[in-house]
Amino acid sequence: MKVFTTGREDLVASPTAILSEQDWADDVWSPSSKITVRDEPQSSLREKTRCSSLGCDARPAFWKKTARPVFEDGWVCSKKCALQRVTALVRKLNSPICERVGHQHRIPLGLMMLERGMVSQEQLQHALIRQRSAAEGRIGDWLQRIAGVSTENVTRALAAQWSRPVLQGAAAIKPEMALAMPASIRRLTGVLPLRVHASQRMYAAFTDQIDHVAVAALERMTGLHVESGIAVYRDHLQGSEVLDRAHGAMEKEYMFHDMDELSRSIVSTLFRQQPIASRLCMVHGVWWLRMWLEPAAIGHIGMLPASGEDVLDVLFRRPS
Repeated sequence: MKVFTTGREDLVASPTAILSEQDWADDVWSPSSKITVRDEPQSSLREKTRCSSLGCDARPAFWKKTARPVFEDGWVCSKKCALQRVTALVRKLNSPICERVGHQHRIPLGLMMLERGMVSQEQLQHALIRQRSAAEGRIGDWLQRIAGVSTENVTRALAAQWSRPVLQGAAAIKPEMALAMPASIRRLTGVLPLRVHASQRMYAAFTDQIDHVAVAALERMTGLHVESGIAVYRDHLQGSEVLDRAHGAMEKEYMFHDMDELSRSIVSTLFRQQPIASRLCMVHGVWWLRMWLEPAAIGHIGMLPASGEDVLDVLFRRPS
């Protein structure tokens, strides 16, 4: 099996509302050097007294301080029991319903801008003709070129189209947000984890469309509610560059050919790393296993890592 290592790497707004820097006044996720780490993991991650596999009553050895490995909040006593739990979850997450993208029926962006008086009918028709002729580019970009529509107005129209707020402050993102998600999945989905609010809510920004699968993955892996929105393209780009330069969790990649091999690979990884906590999700065919190797790796906000140390992200992909 090939292995590739990439290295270390509450506001409820209307669809067109704009969340500014002042709205982030209650941000609570500080840089890792300032984070107060729990002395011990959450109750659901504390020492387990029985194996979490269905039908197994095994208990951890009495001399062990903590029961490891822990998979999805449950200790597993053996690779056999772990394989049972992993296989069941892989089958569930591999169901088409888990990859279903919502909000399919939306007013086209051009019509949205026409209704709002941002462009004329002639300008929209001209932009559509140019777009078809060039066979490339987004209609918002063509309207900016032809009709002189501002980037801000295009962003507002996109937010209204998706019934999401406009999120500002992407260019001033904290580098620590790189810990929220592996860089490769962030680039795959176009999501930018922005901030964590005092209400245990994470804000995640996109540029032109909301990837609900990415939002669900963030919620599953962080334990936080994720509020998505649209950011101005240039700000989103600057924020992405900040996270690209930051140090996230360590990443590894493995290749698999079928679901059985995937499940076995996950089990082998769990028993090799012996995590105190781990979670699994699938994002557009890429399986993401996050493991917290020590209690101190879990920060004080949901399951967000306290730092890049003792946190390992393993990605499983099919060969291209």
